[in-house]
Amino acid sequence: MDDFISGDVKQECMQFFEQNPFSLESAYSLQQKLGRKPEVLQAALHTLATEKRVKSFAGVHPLYRLQQEQASPVEPLQKSGEKREGHEGFSRSLHQLTKREKDIVKLLMQGKNNQEIGEALFISPNTVKNHITNIYAKLQVHDRYELISLVYKWQNSPCLF
Repeated sequence: MDDFISGDVKQECMQFFEQNPFSLESAYSLQQKLGRKPEVLQAALHTLATEKRVKSFAGVHPLYRLQQEQASPVEPLQKSGEKREGHEGFSRSLHQLTKREKDIVKLLMQGKNNQEIGEALFISPNTVKNHITNIYAKLQVHDRYELISLVYKWQNSPCLF
């Protein structure tokens, strides 16, 4: 029975990712979209990552997206009608970040939440929230998943931190 449920959940996950090929999701975000328990989704996503059907990005709450060899690295960041700047634009934007904002981005990439970031940097969660809002504005992103996707896109950039 567990194998059937696991297979069913894996199939649902794959259908979701095939319909949203550039979506970057955690088990918790998929819980809201697919109505499954996060533990079941986590097991299915781990299996799909092992099978190399989805790509996983490590962290406290790993993120997953469809494994695609031909995928353009710019596509996941584009909204309808929106153009993203190239490497130079990202470099310029990244250099606009303060040292504290860069520290926060590093901790976000490790999967830390606002409370954990605040504790690590000895600042309040509200201050963390304000810094994150400034980071989003400077890098022209709308949420953590888009920020993480952007940073992973440029992870080999010489200007990255």
